[in-house]
Amino acid sequence: MPDRLELRVEADGQRHYLRGRPVVVGDRMDLWLDDGSQIHGRYEWRGEGEPALLVLFLRGGEPVEVTLPSSARLSWPELTRREA
Repeated sequence: MPDRLELRVEADGQRHYLRGRPVVVGDRMDLWLDDGSQIHGRYEWRGEGEPALLVLFLRGGEPVEVTLPSSARLSWPELTRREA
């Protein structure tokens, strides 16, 4: 099931978590759209005060960075496949 990113404060700074698991720059994620479909991308974050991004790789084009709003619903790709 998709969930929202949670920003937690840790001893060495801030980190996003998804479903209790820490998110690391470069992690693959699925962005869920309102119609239930998913877009596959790569998580990026430039640090505190900056929004989380999902980098999408479109056919024949350059990577596209999409700013993730706080309401974005995401899942780990391996969980998306298992729960389908």
